[in-house]
Amino acid sequence: MQVTTLKIEETNLKIEKLKREIVDLATRIERIGTTLDTLSEVLLRRIVQTYKYSNAISTIDLLFSSHGFADLIERLKYIQTAQAYDKQKLYELQATKLAYNDQKQDKQTRQTEAEKLNKDLENYKSQLTQQKQSKADLLKVTQNNEAIYQDKIRLAQEEQNAILAILSGQGHEVTI
Repeated sequence: MQVTTLKIEETNLKIEKLKREIVDLATRIERIGTTLDTLSEVLLRRIVQTYKYSNAISTIDLLFSSHGFADLIERLKYIQTAQAYDKQKLYELQATKLAYNDQKQDKQTRQTEAEKLNKDLENYKSQLTQQKQSKADLLKVTQNNEAIYQDKIRLAQEEQNAILAILSGQGHEVTI
């Protein structure tokens, strides 16, 4: 019974720990989801702008619209910076999606583990109840048997005393 009680306590502690972890994961998932939405929105706007800009201005237009070589270099650097920024945001978006999926998977795993522990806890409680009932039944049988054995011991002692009295010549035989 003590082992089962300890298993119940251990399982309860594990369940509480998993509940805290699941809540923490849910918070992280929500935060990552918000970040994912924001990054997706920013990247989508940038892609639309880049697409519109690339269709509107060709390299030749850029060359002729520049006010000198320095302006052309500055515009090219701006385009390269914008492309690098877009690429960085795309990588961030992919990393965030991976983190999001990992966190969701981790949460699902922990929820499954918590469900298993809850089932184990119910089994342990059922075992404990059965063990208590078995102990109570055994105690009841033992107490009943003890009364019977005490009565038999009393009768055997009386018979022994009677036999000793007969052997010593002080008593007479009695049939019980």
